[in-house]
Amino acid sequence: SAQRLDYTDILKKKQKHIMLQTLKHPKFIYVQQIGVLTEFQGKGVGSKLLNMVVQIAESLGDTALYLETESEENESLYKHFGFKTIETIDMVVPGDNHTDAKQTMWLMVRAPK
Repeated sequence: SAQRLDYTDILKKKQKHIMLQTLKHPKFIYVQQIGVLTEFQGKGVGSKLLNMVVQIAESLGDTALYLETESEENESLYKHFGFKTIETIDMVVPGDNHTDAKQTMWLMVRAPK
């Protein structure tokens, strides 16, 4: 929908601003999505995937990681891997019958080591 595209554009602009202007990290990897099927959750699969992404960034040298999450639980997981929340934004999407959908997004960065 057009509303979804508007928020995608907002997040892209936030990403660019955070990485290039605020933190001055022109070299970064955008971790768009990491997902684990329900039957494999809680077995360390997500941690192994995230470790692999961190190792790739470290092998490239001076490369930050950037991600967005909709889950406070995931925010805690990412912090365990060295990510820091740079900004939290609340997005509101107008819905049908005058009901708005609200979504909090945590914008997170892991600086190069």
